[in-house]
Amino acid sequence: MKMIPNIPYSTNSQAEKRIFEQLRPLFNEQDYYAFHSLNLTLHNYKRAGEIDFLILCPLGLYVLEIKGGRIQCQEGKWFFTNRWGEYNSKPESPFKQAETALYGIMGKLCTQFSPDFMRNIAIGYGVILPDCQLNVSGAEWDRAQLCDNGQYRHLEIWLKHLFSYYRQRNQQNKYLNSEQIRKIAAYLRPNFESVIPLCYRNEQALDEIHSLTEDQIRIIDAVENNQRILCEGGAGTGKTFLAIELAKIWATQGLQVGVICHSSWLKNYLQHHNRIKNVYYSTALGLKQSLNRAGLNHFDALIIDEAQDLLRFEYLEKLHSSVNQGLEQGKWACFLDINNQSGFSTNLNLKLMTI
Repeated sequence: MKMIPNIPYSTNSQAEKRIFEQLRPLFNEQDYYAFHSLNLTLHNYKRAGEIDFLILCPLGLYVLEIKGGRIQCQEGKWFFTNRWGEYNSKPESPFKQAETALYGIMGKLCTQFSPDFMRNIAIGYGVILPDCQLNVSGAEWDRAQLCDNGQYRHLEIWLKHLFSYYRQRNQQNKYLNSEQIRKIAAYLRPNFESVIPLCYRNEQALDEIHSLTEDQIRIIDAVENNQRILCEGGAGTGKTFLAIELAKIWATQGLQVGVICHSSWLKNYLQHHNRIKNVYYSTALGLKQSLNRAGLNHFDALIIDEAQDLLRFEYLEKLHSSVNQGLEQGKWACFLDINNQSGFSTNLNLKLMTI
């Protein structure tokens, strides 16, 4: 499933972050999108609202409301307790929140698309409770609309049942084609670039108009369309963060990913703090042993962090032989600081930048 954005927006909800990673590898078919944290400008009784996740696919448009932690309902009032024991209350159920969000986004779409176009869209909503089990039946929801921690590990199966439930209930037998999905996706989260008039160029030099997070998202998106990428940035610009996020994305695609660095300290730190299935951490000198321990002949993809420490000919053959199809044809990403910030190596060979 294509995640938009490719990494989750900043949120205090650990549940949303877990669902984000759960959704990413689902539905390998084309034209399945998941929009995280979509703002609503139209809402029945709020000035503005937010959709935790909006699923867009040939089977329709579906809102997912995520509630982590413990949930209680007393005399119609809902209480939500997070992992730190902090709680808040709402007069409406999470099902009602999802329903009003769904009609809010449909109202917005109706201002953009014709009635004939909108009639092709099956709609629905569901609630995901990844941390608790809800065994209570109620008039406000049907079981098909709820995914608790008993079904959370089988999220794709639950989503298929949710889609089927709404399509049967609404007697909807139409499907969205690729062009229709593309138009809806482009409206929900358009890609654009602003043009700055010449008279404001001097002011632009004083003001940063793009945040680091936006830059990081753009780089991650660019990697999807390139087999090999070289990313240069100074100290503190988030290169290692990007490297790990990229490793997660490639690993969820079923690739065996090697994350390579020069420093054994950095390798141990990354390995301890980022235990990810199908991701293996190694120093350049220890590549052969790392492949042997993993039972692999080579990695499907390489991610090289602090690559300025490895741009020397003595490392080239090791890196070349450790990735499928080698460095010339294989899949890899290099993250480096051309100013050689780490100091681990003073023999940076700039000729290797052209390889």
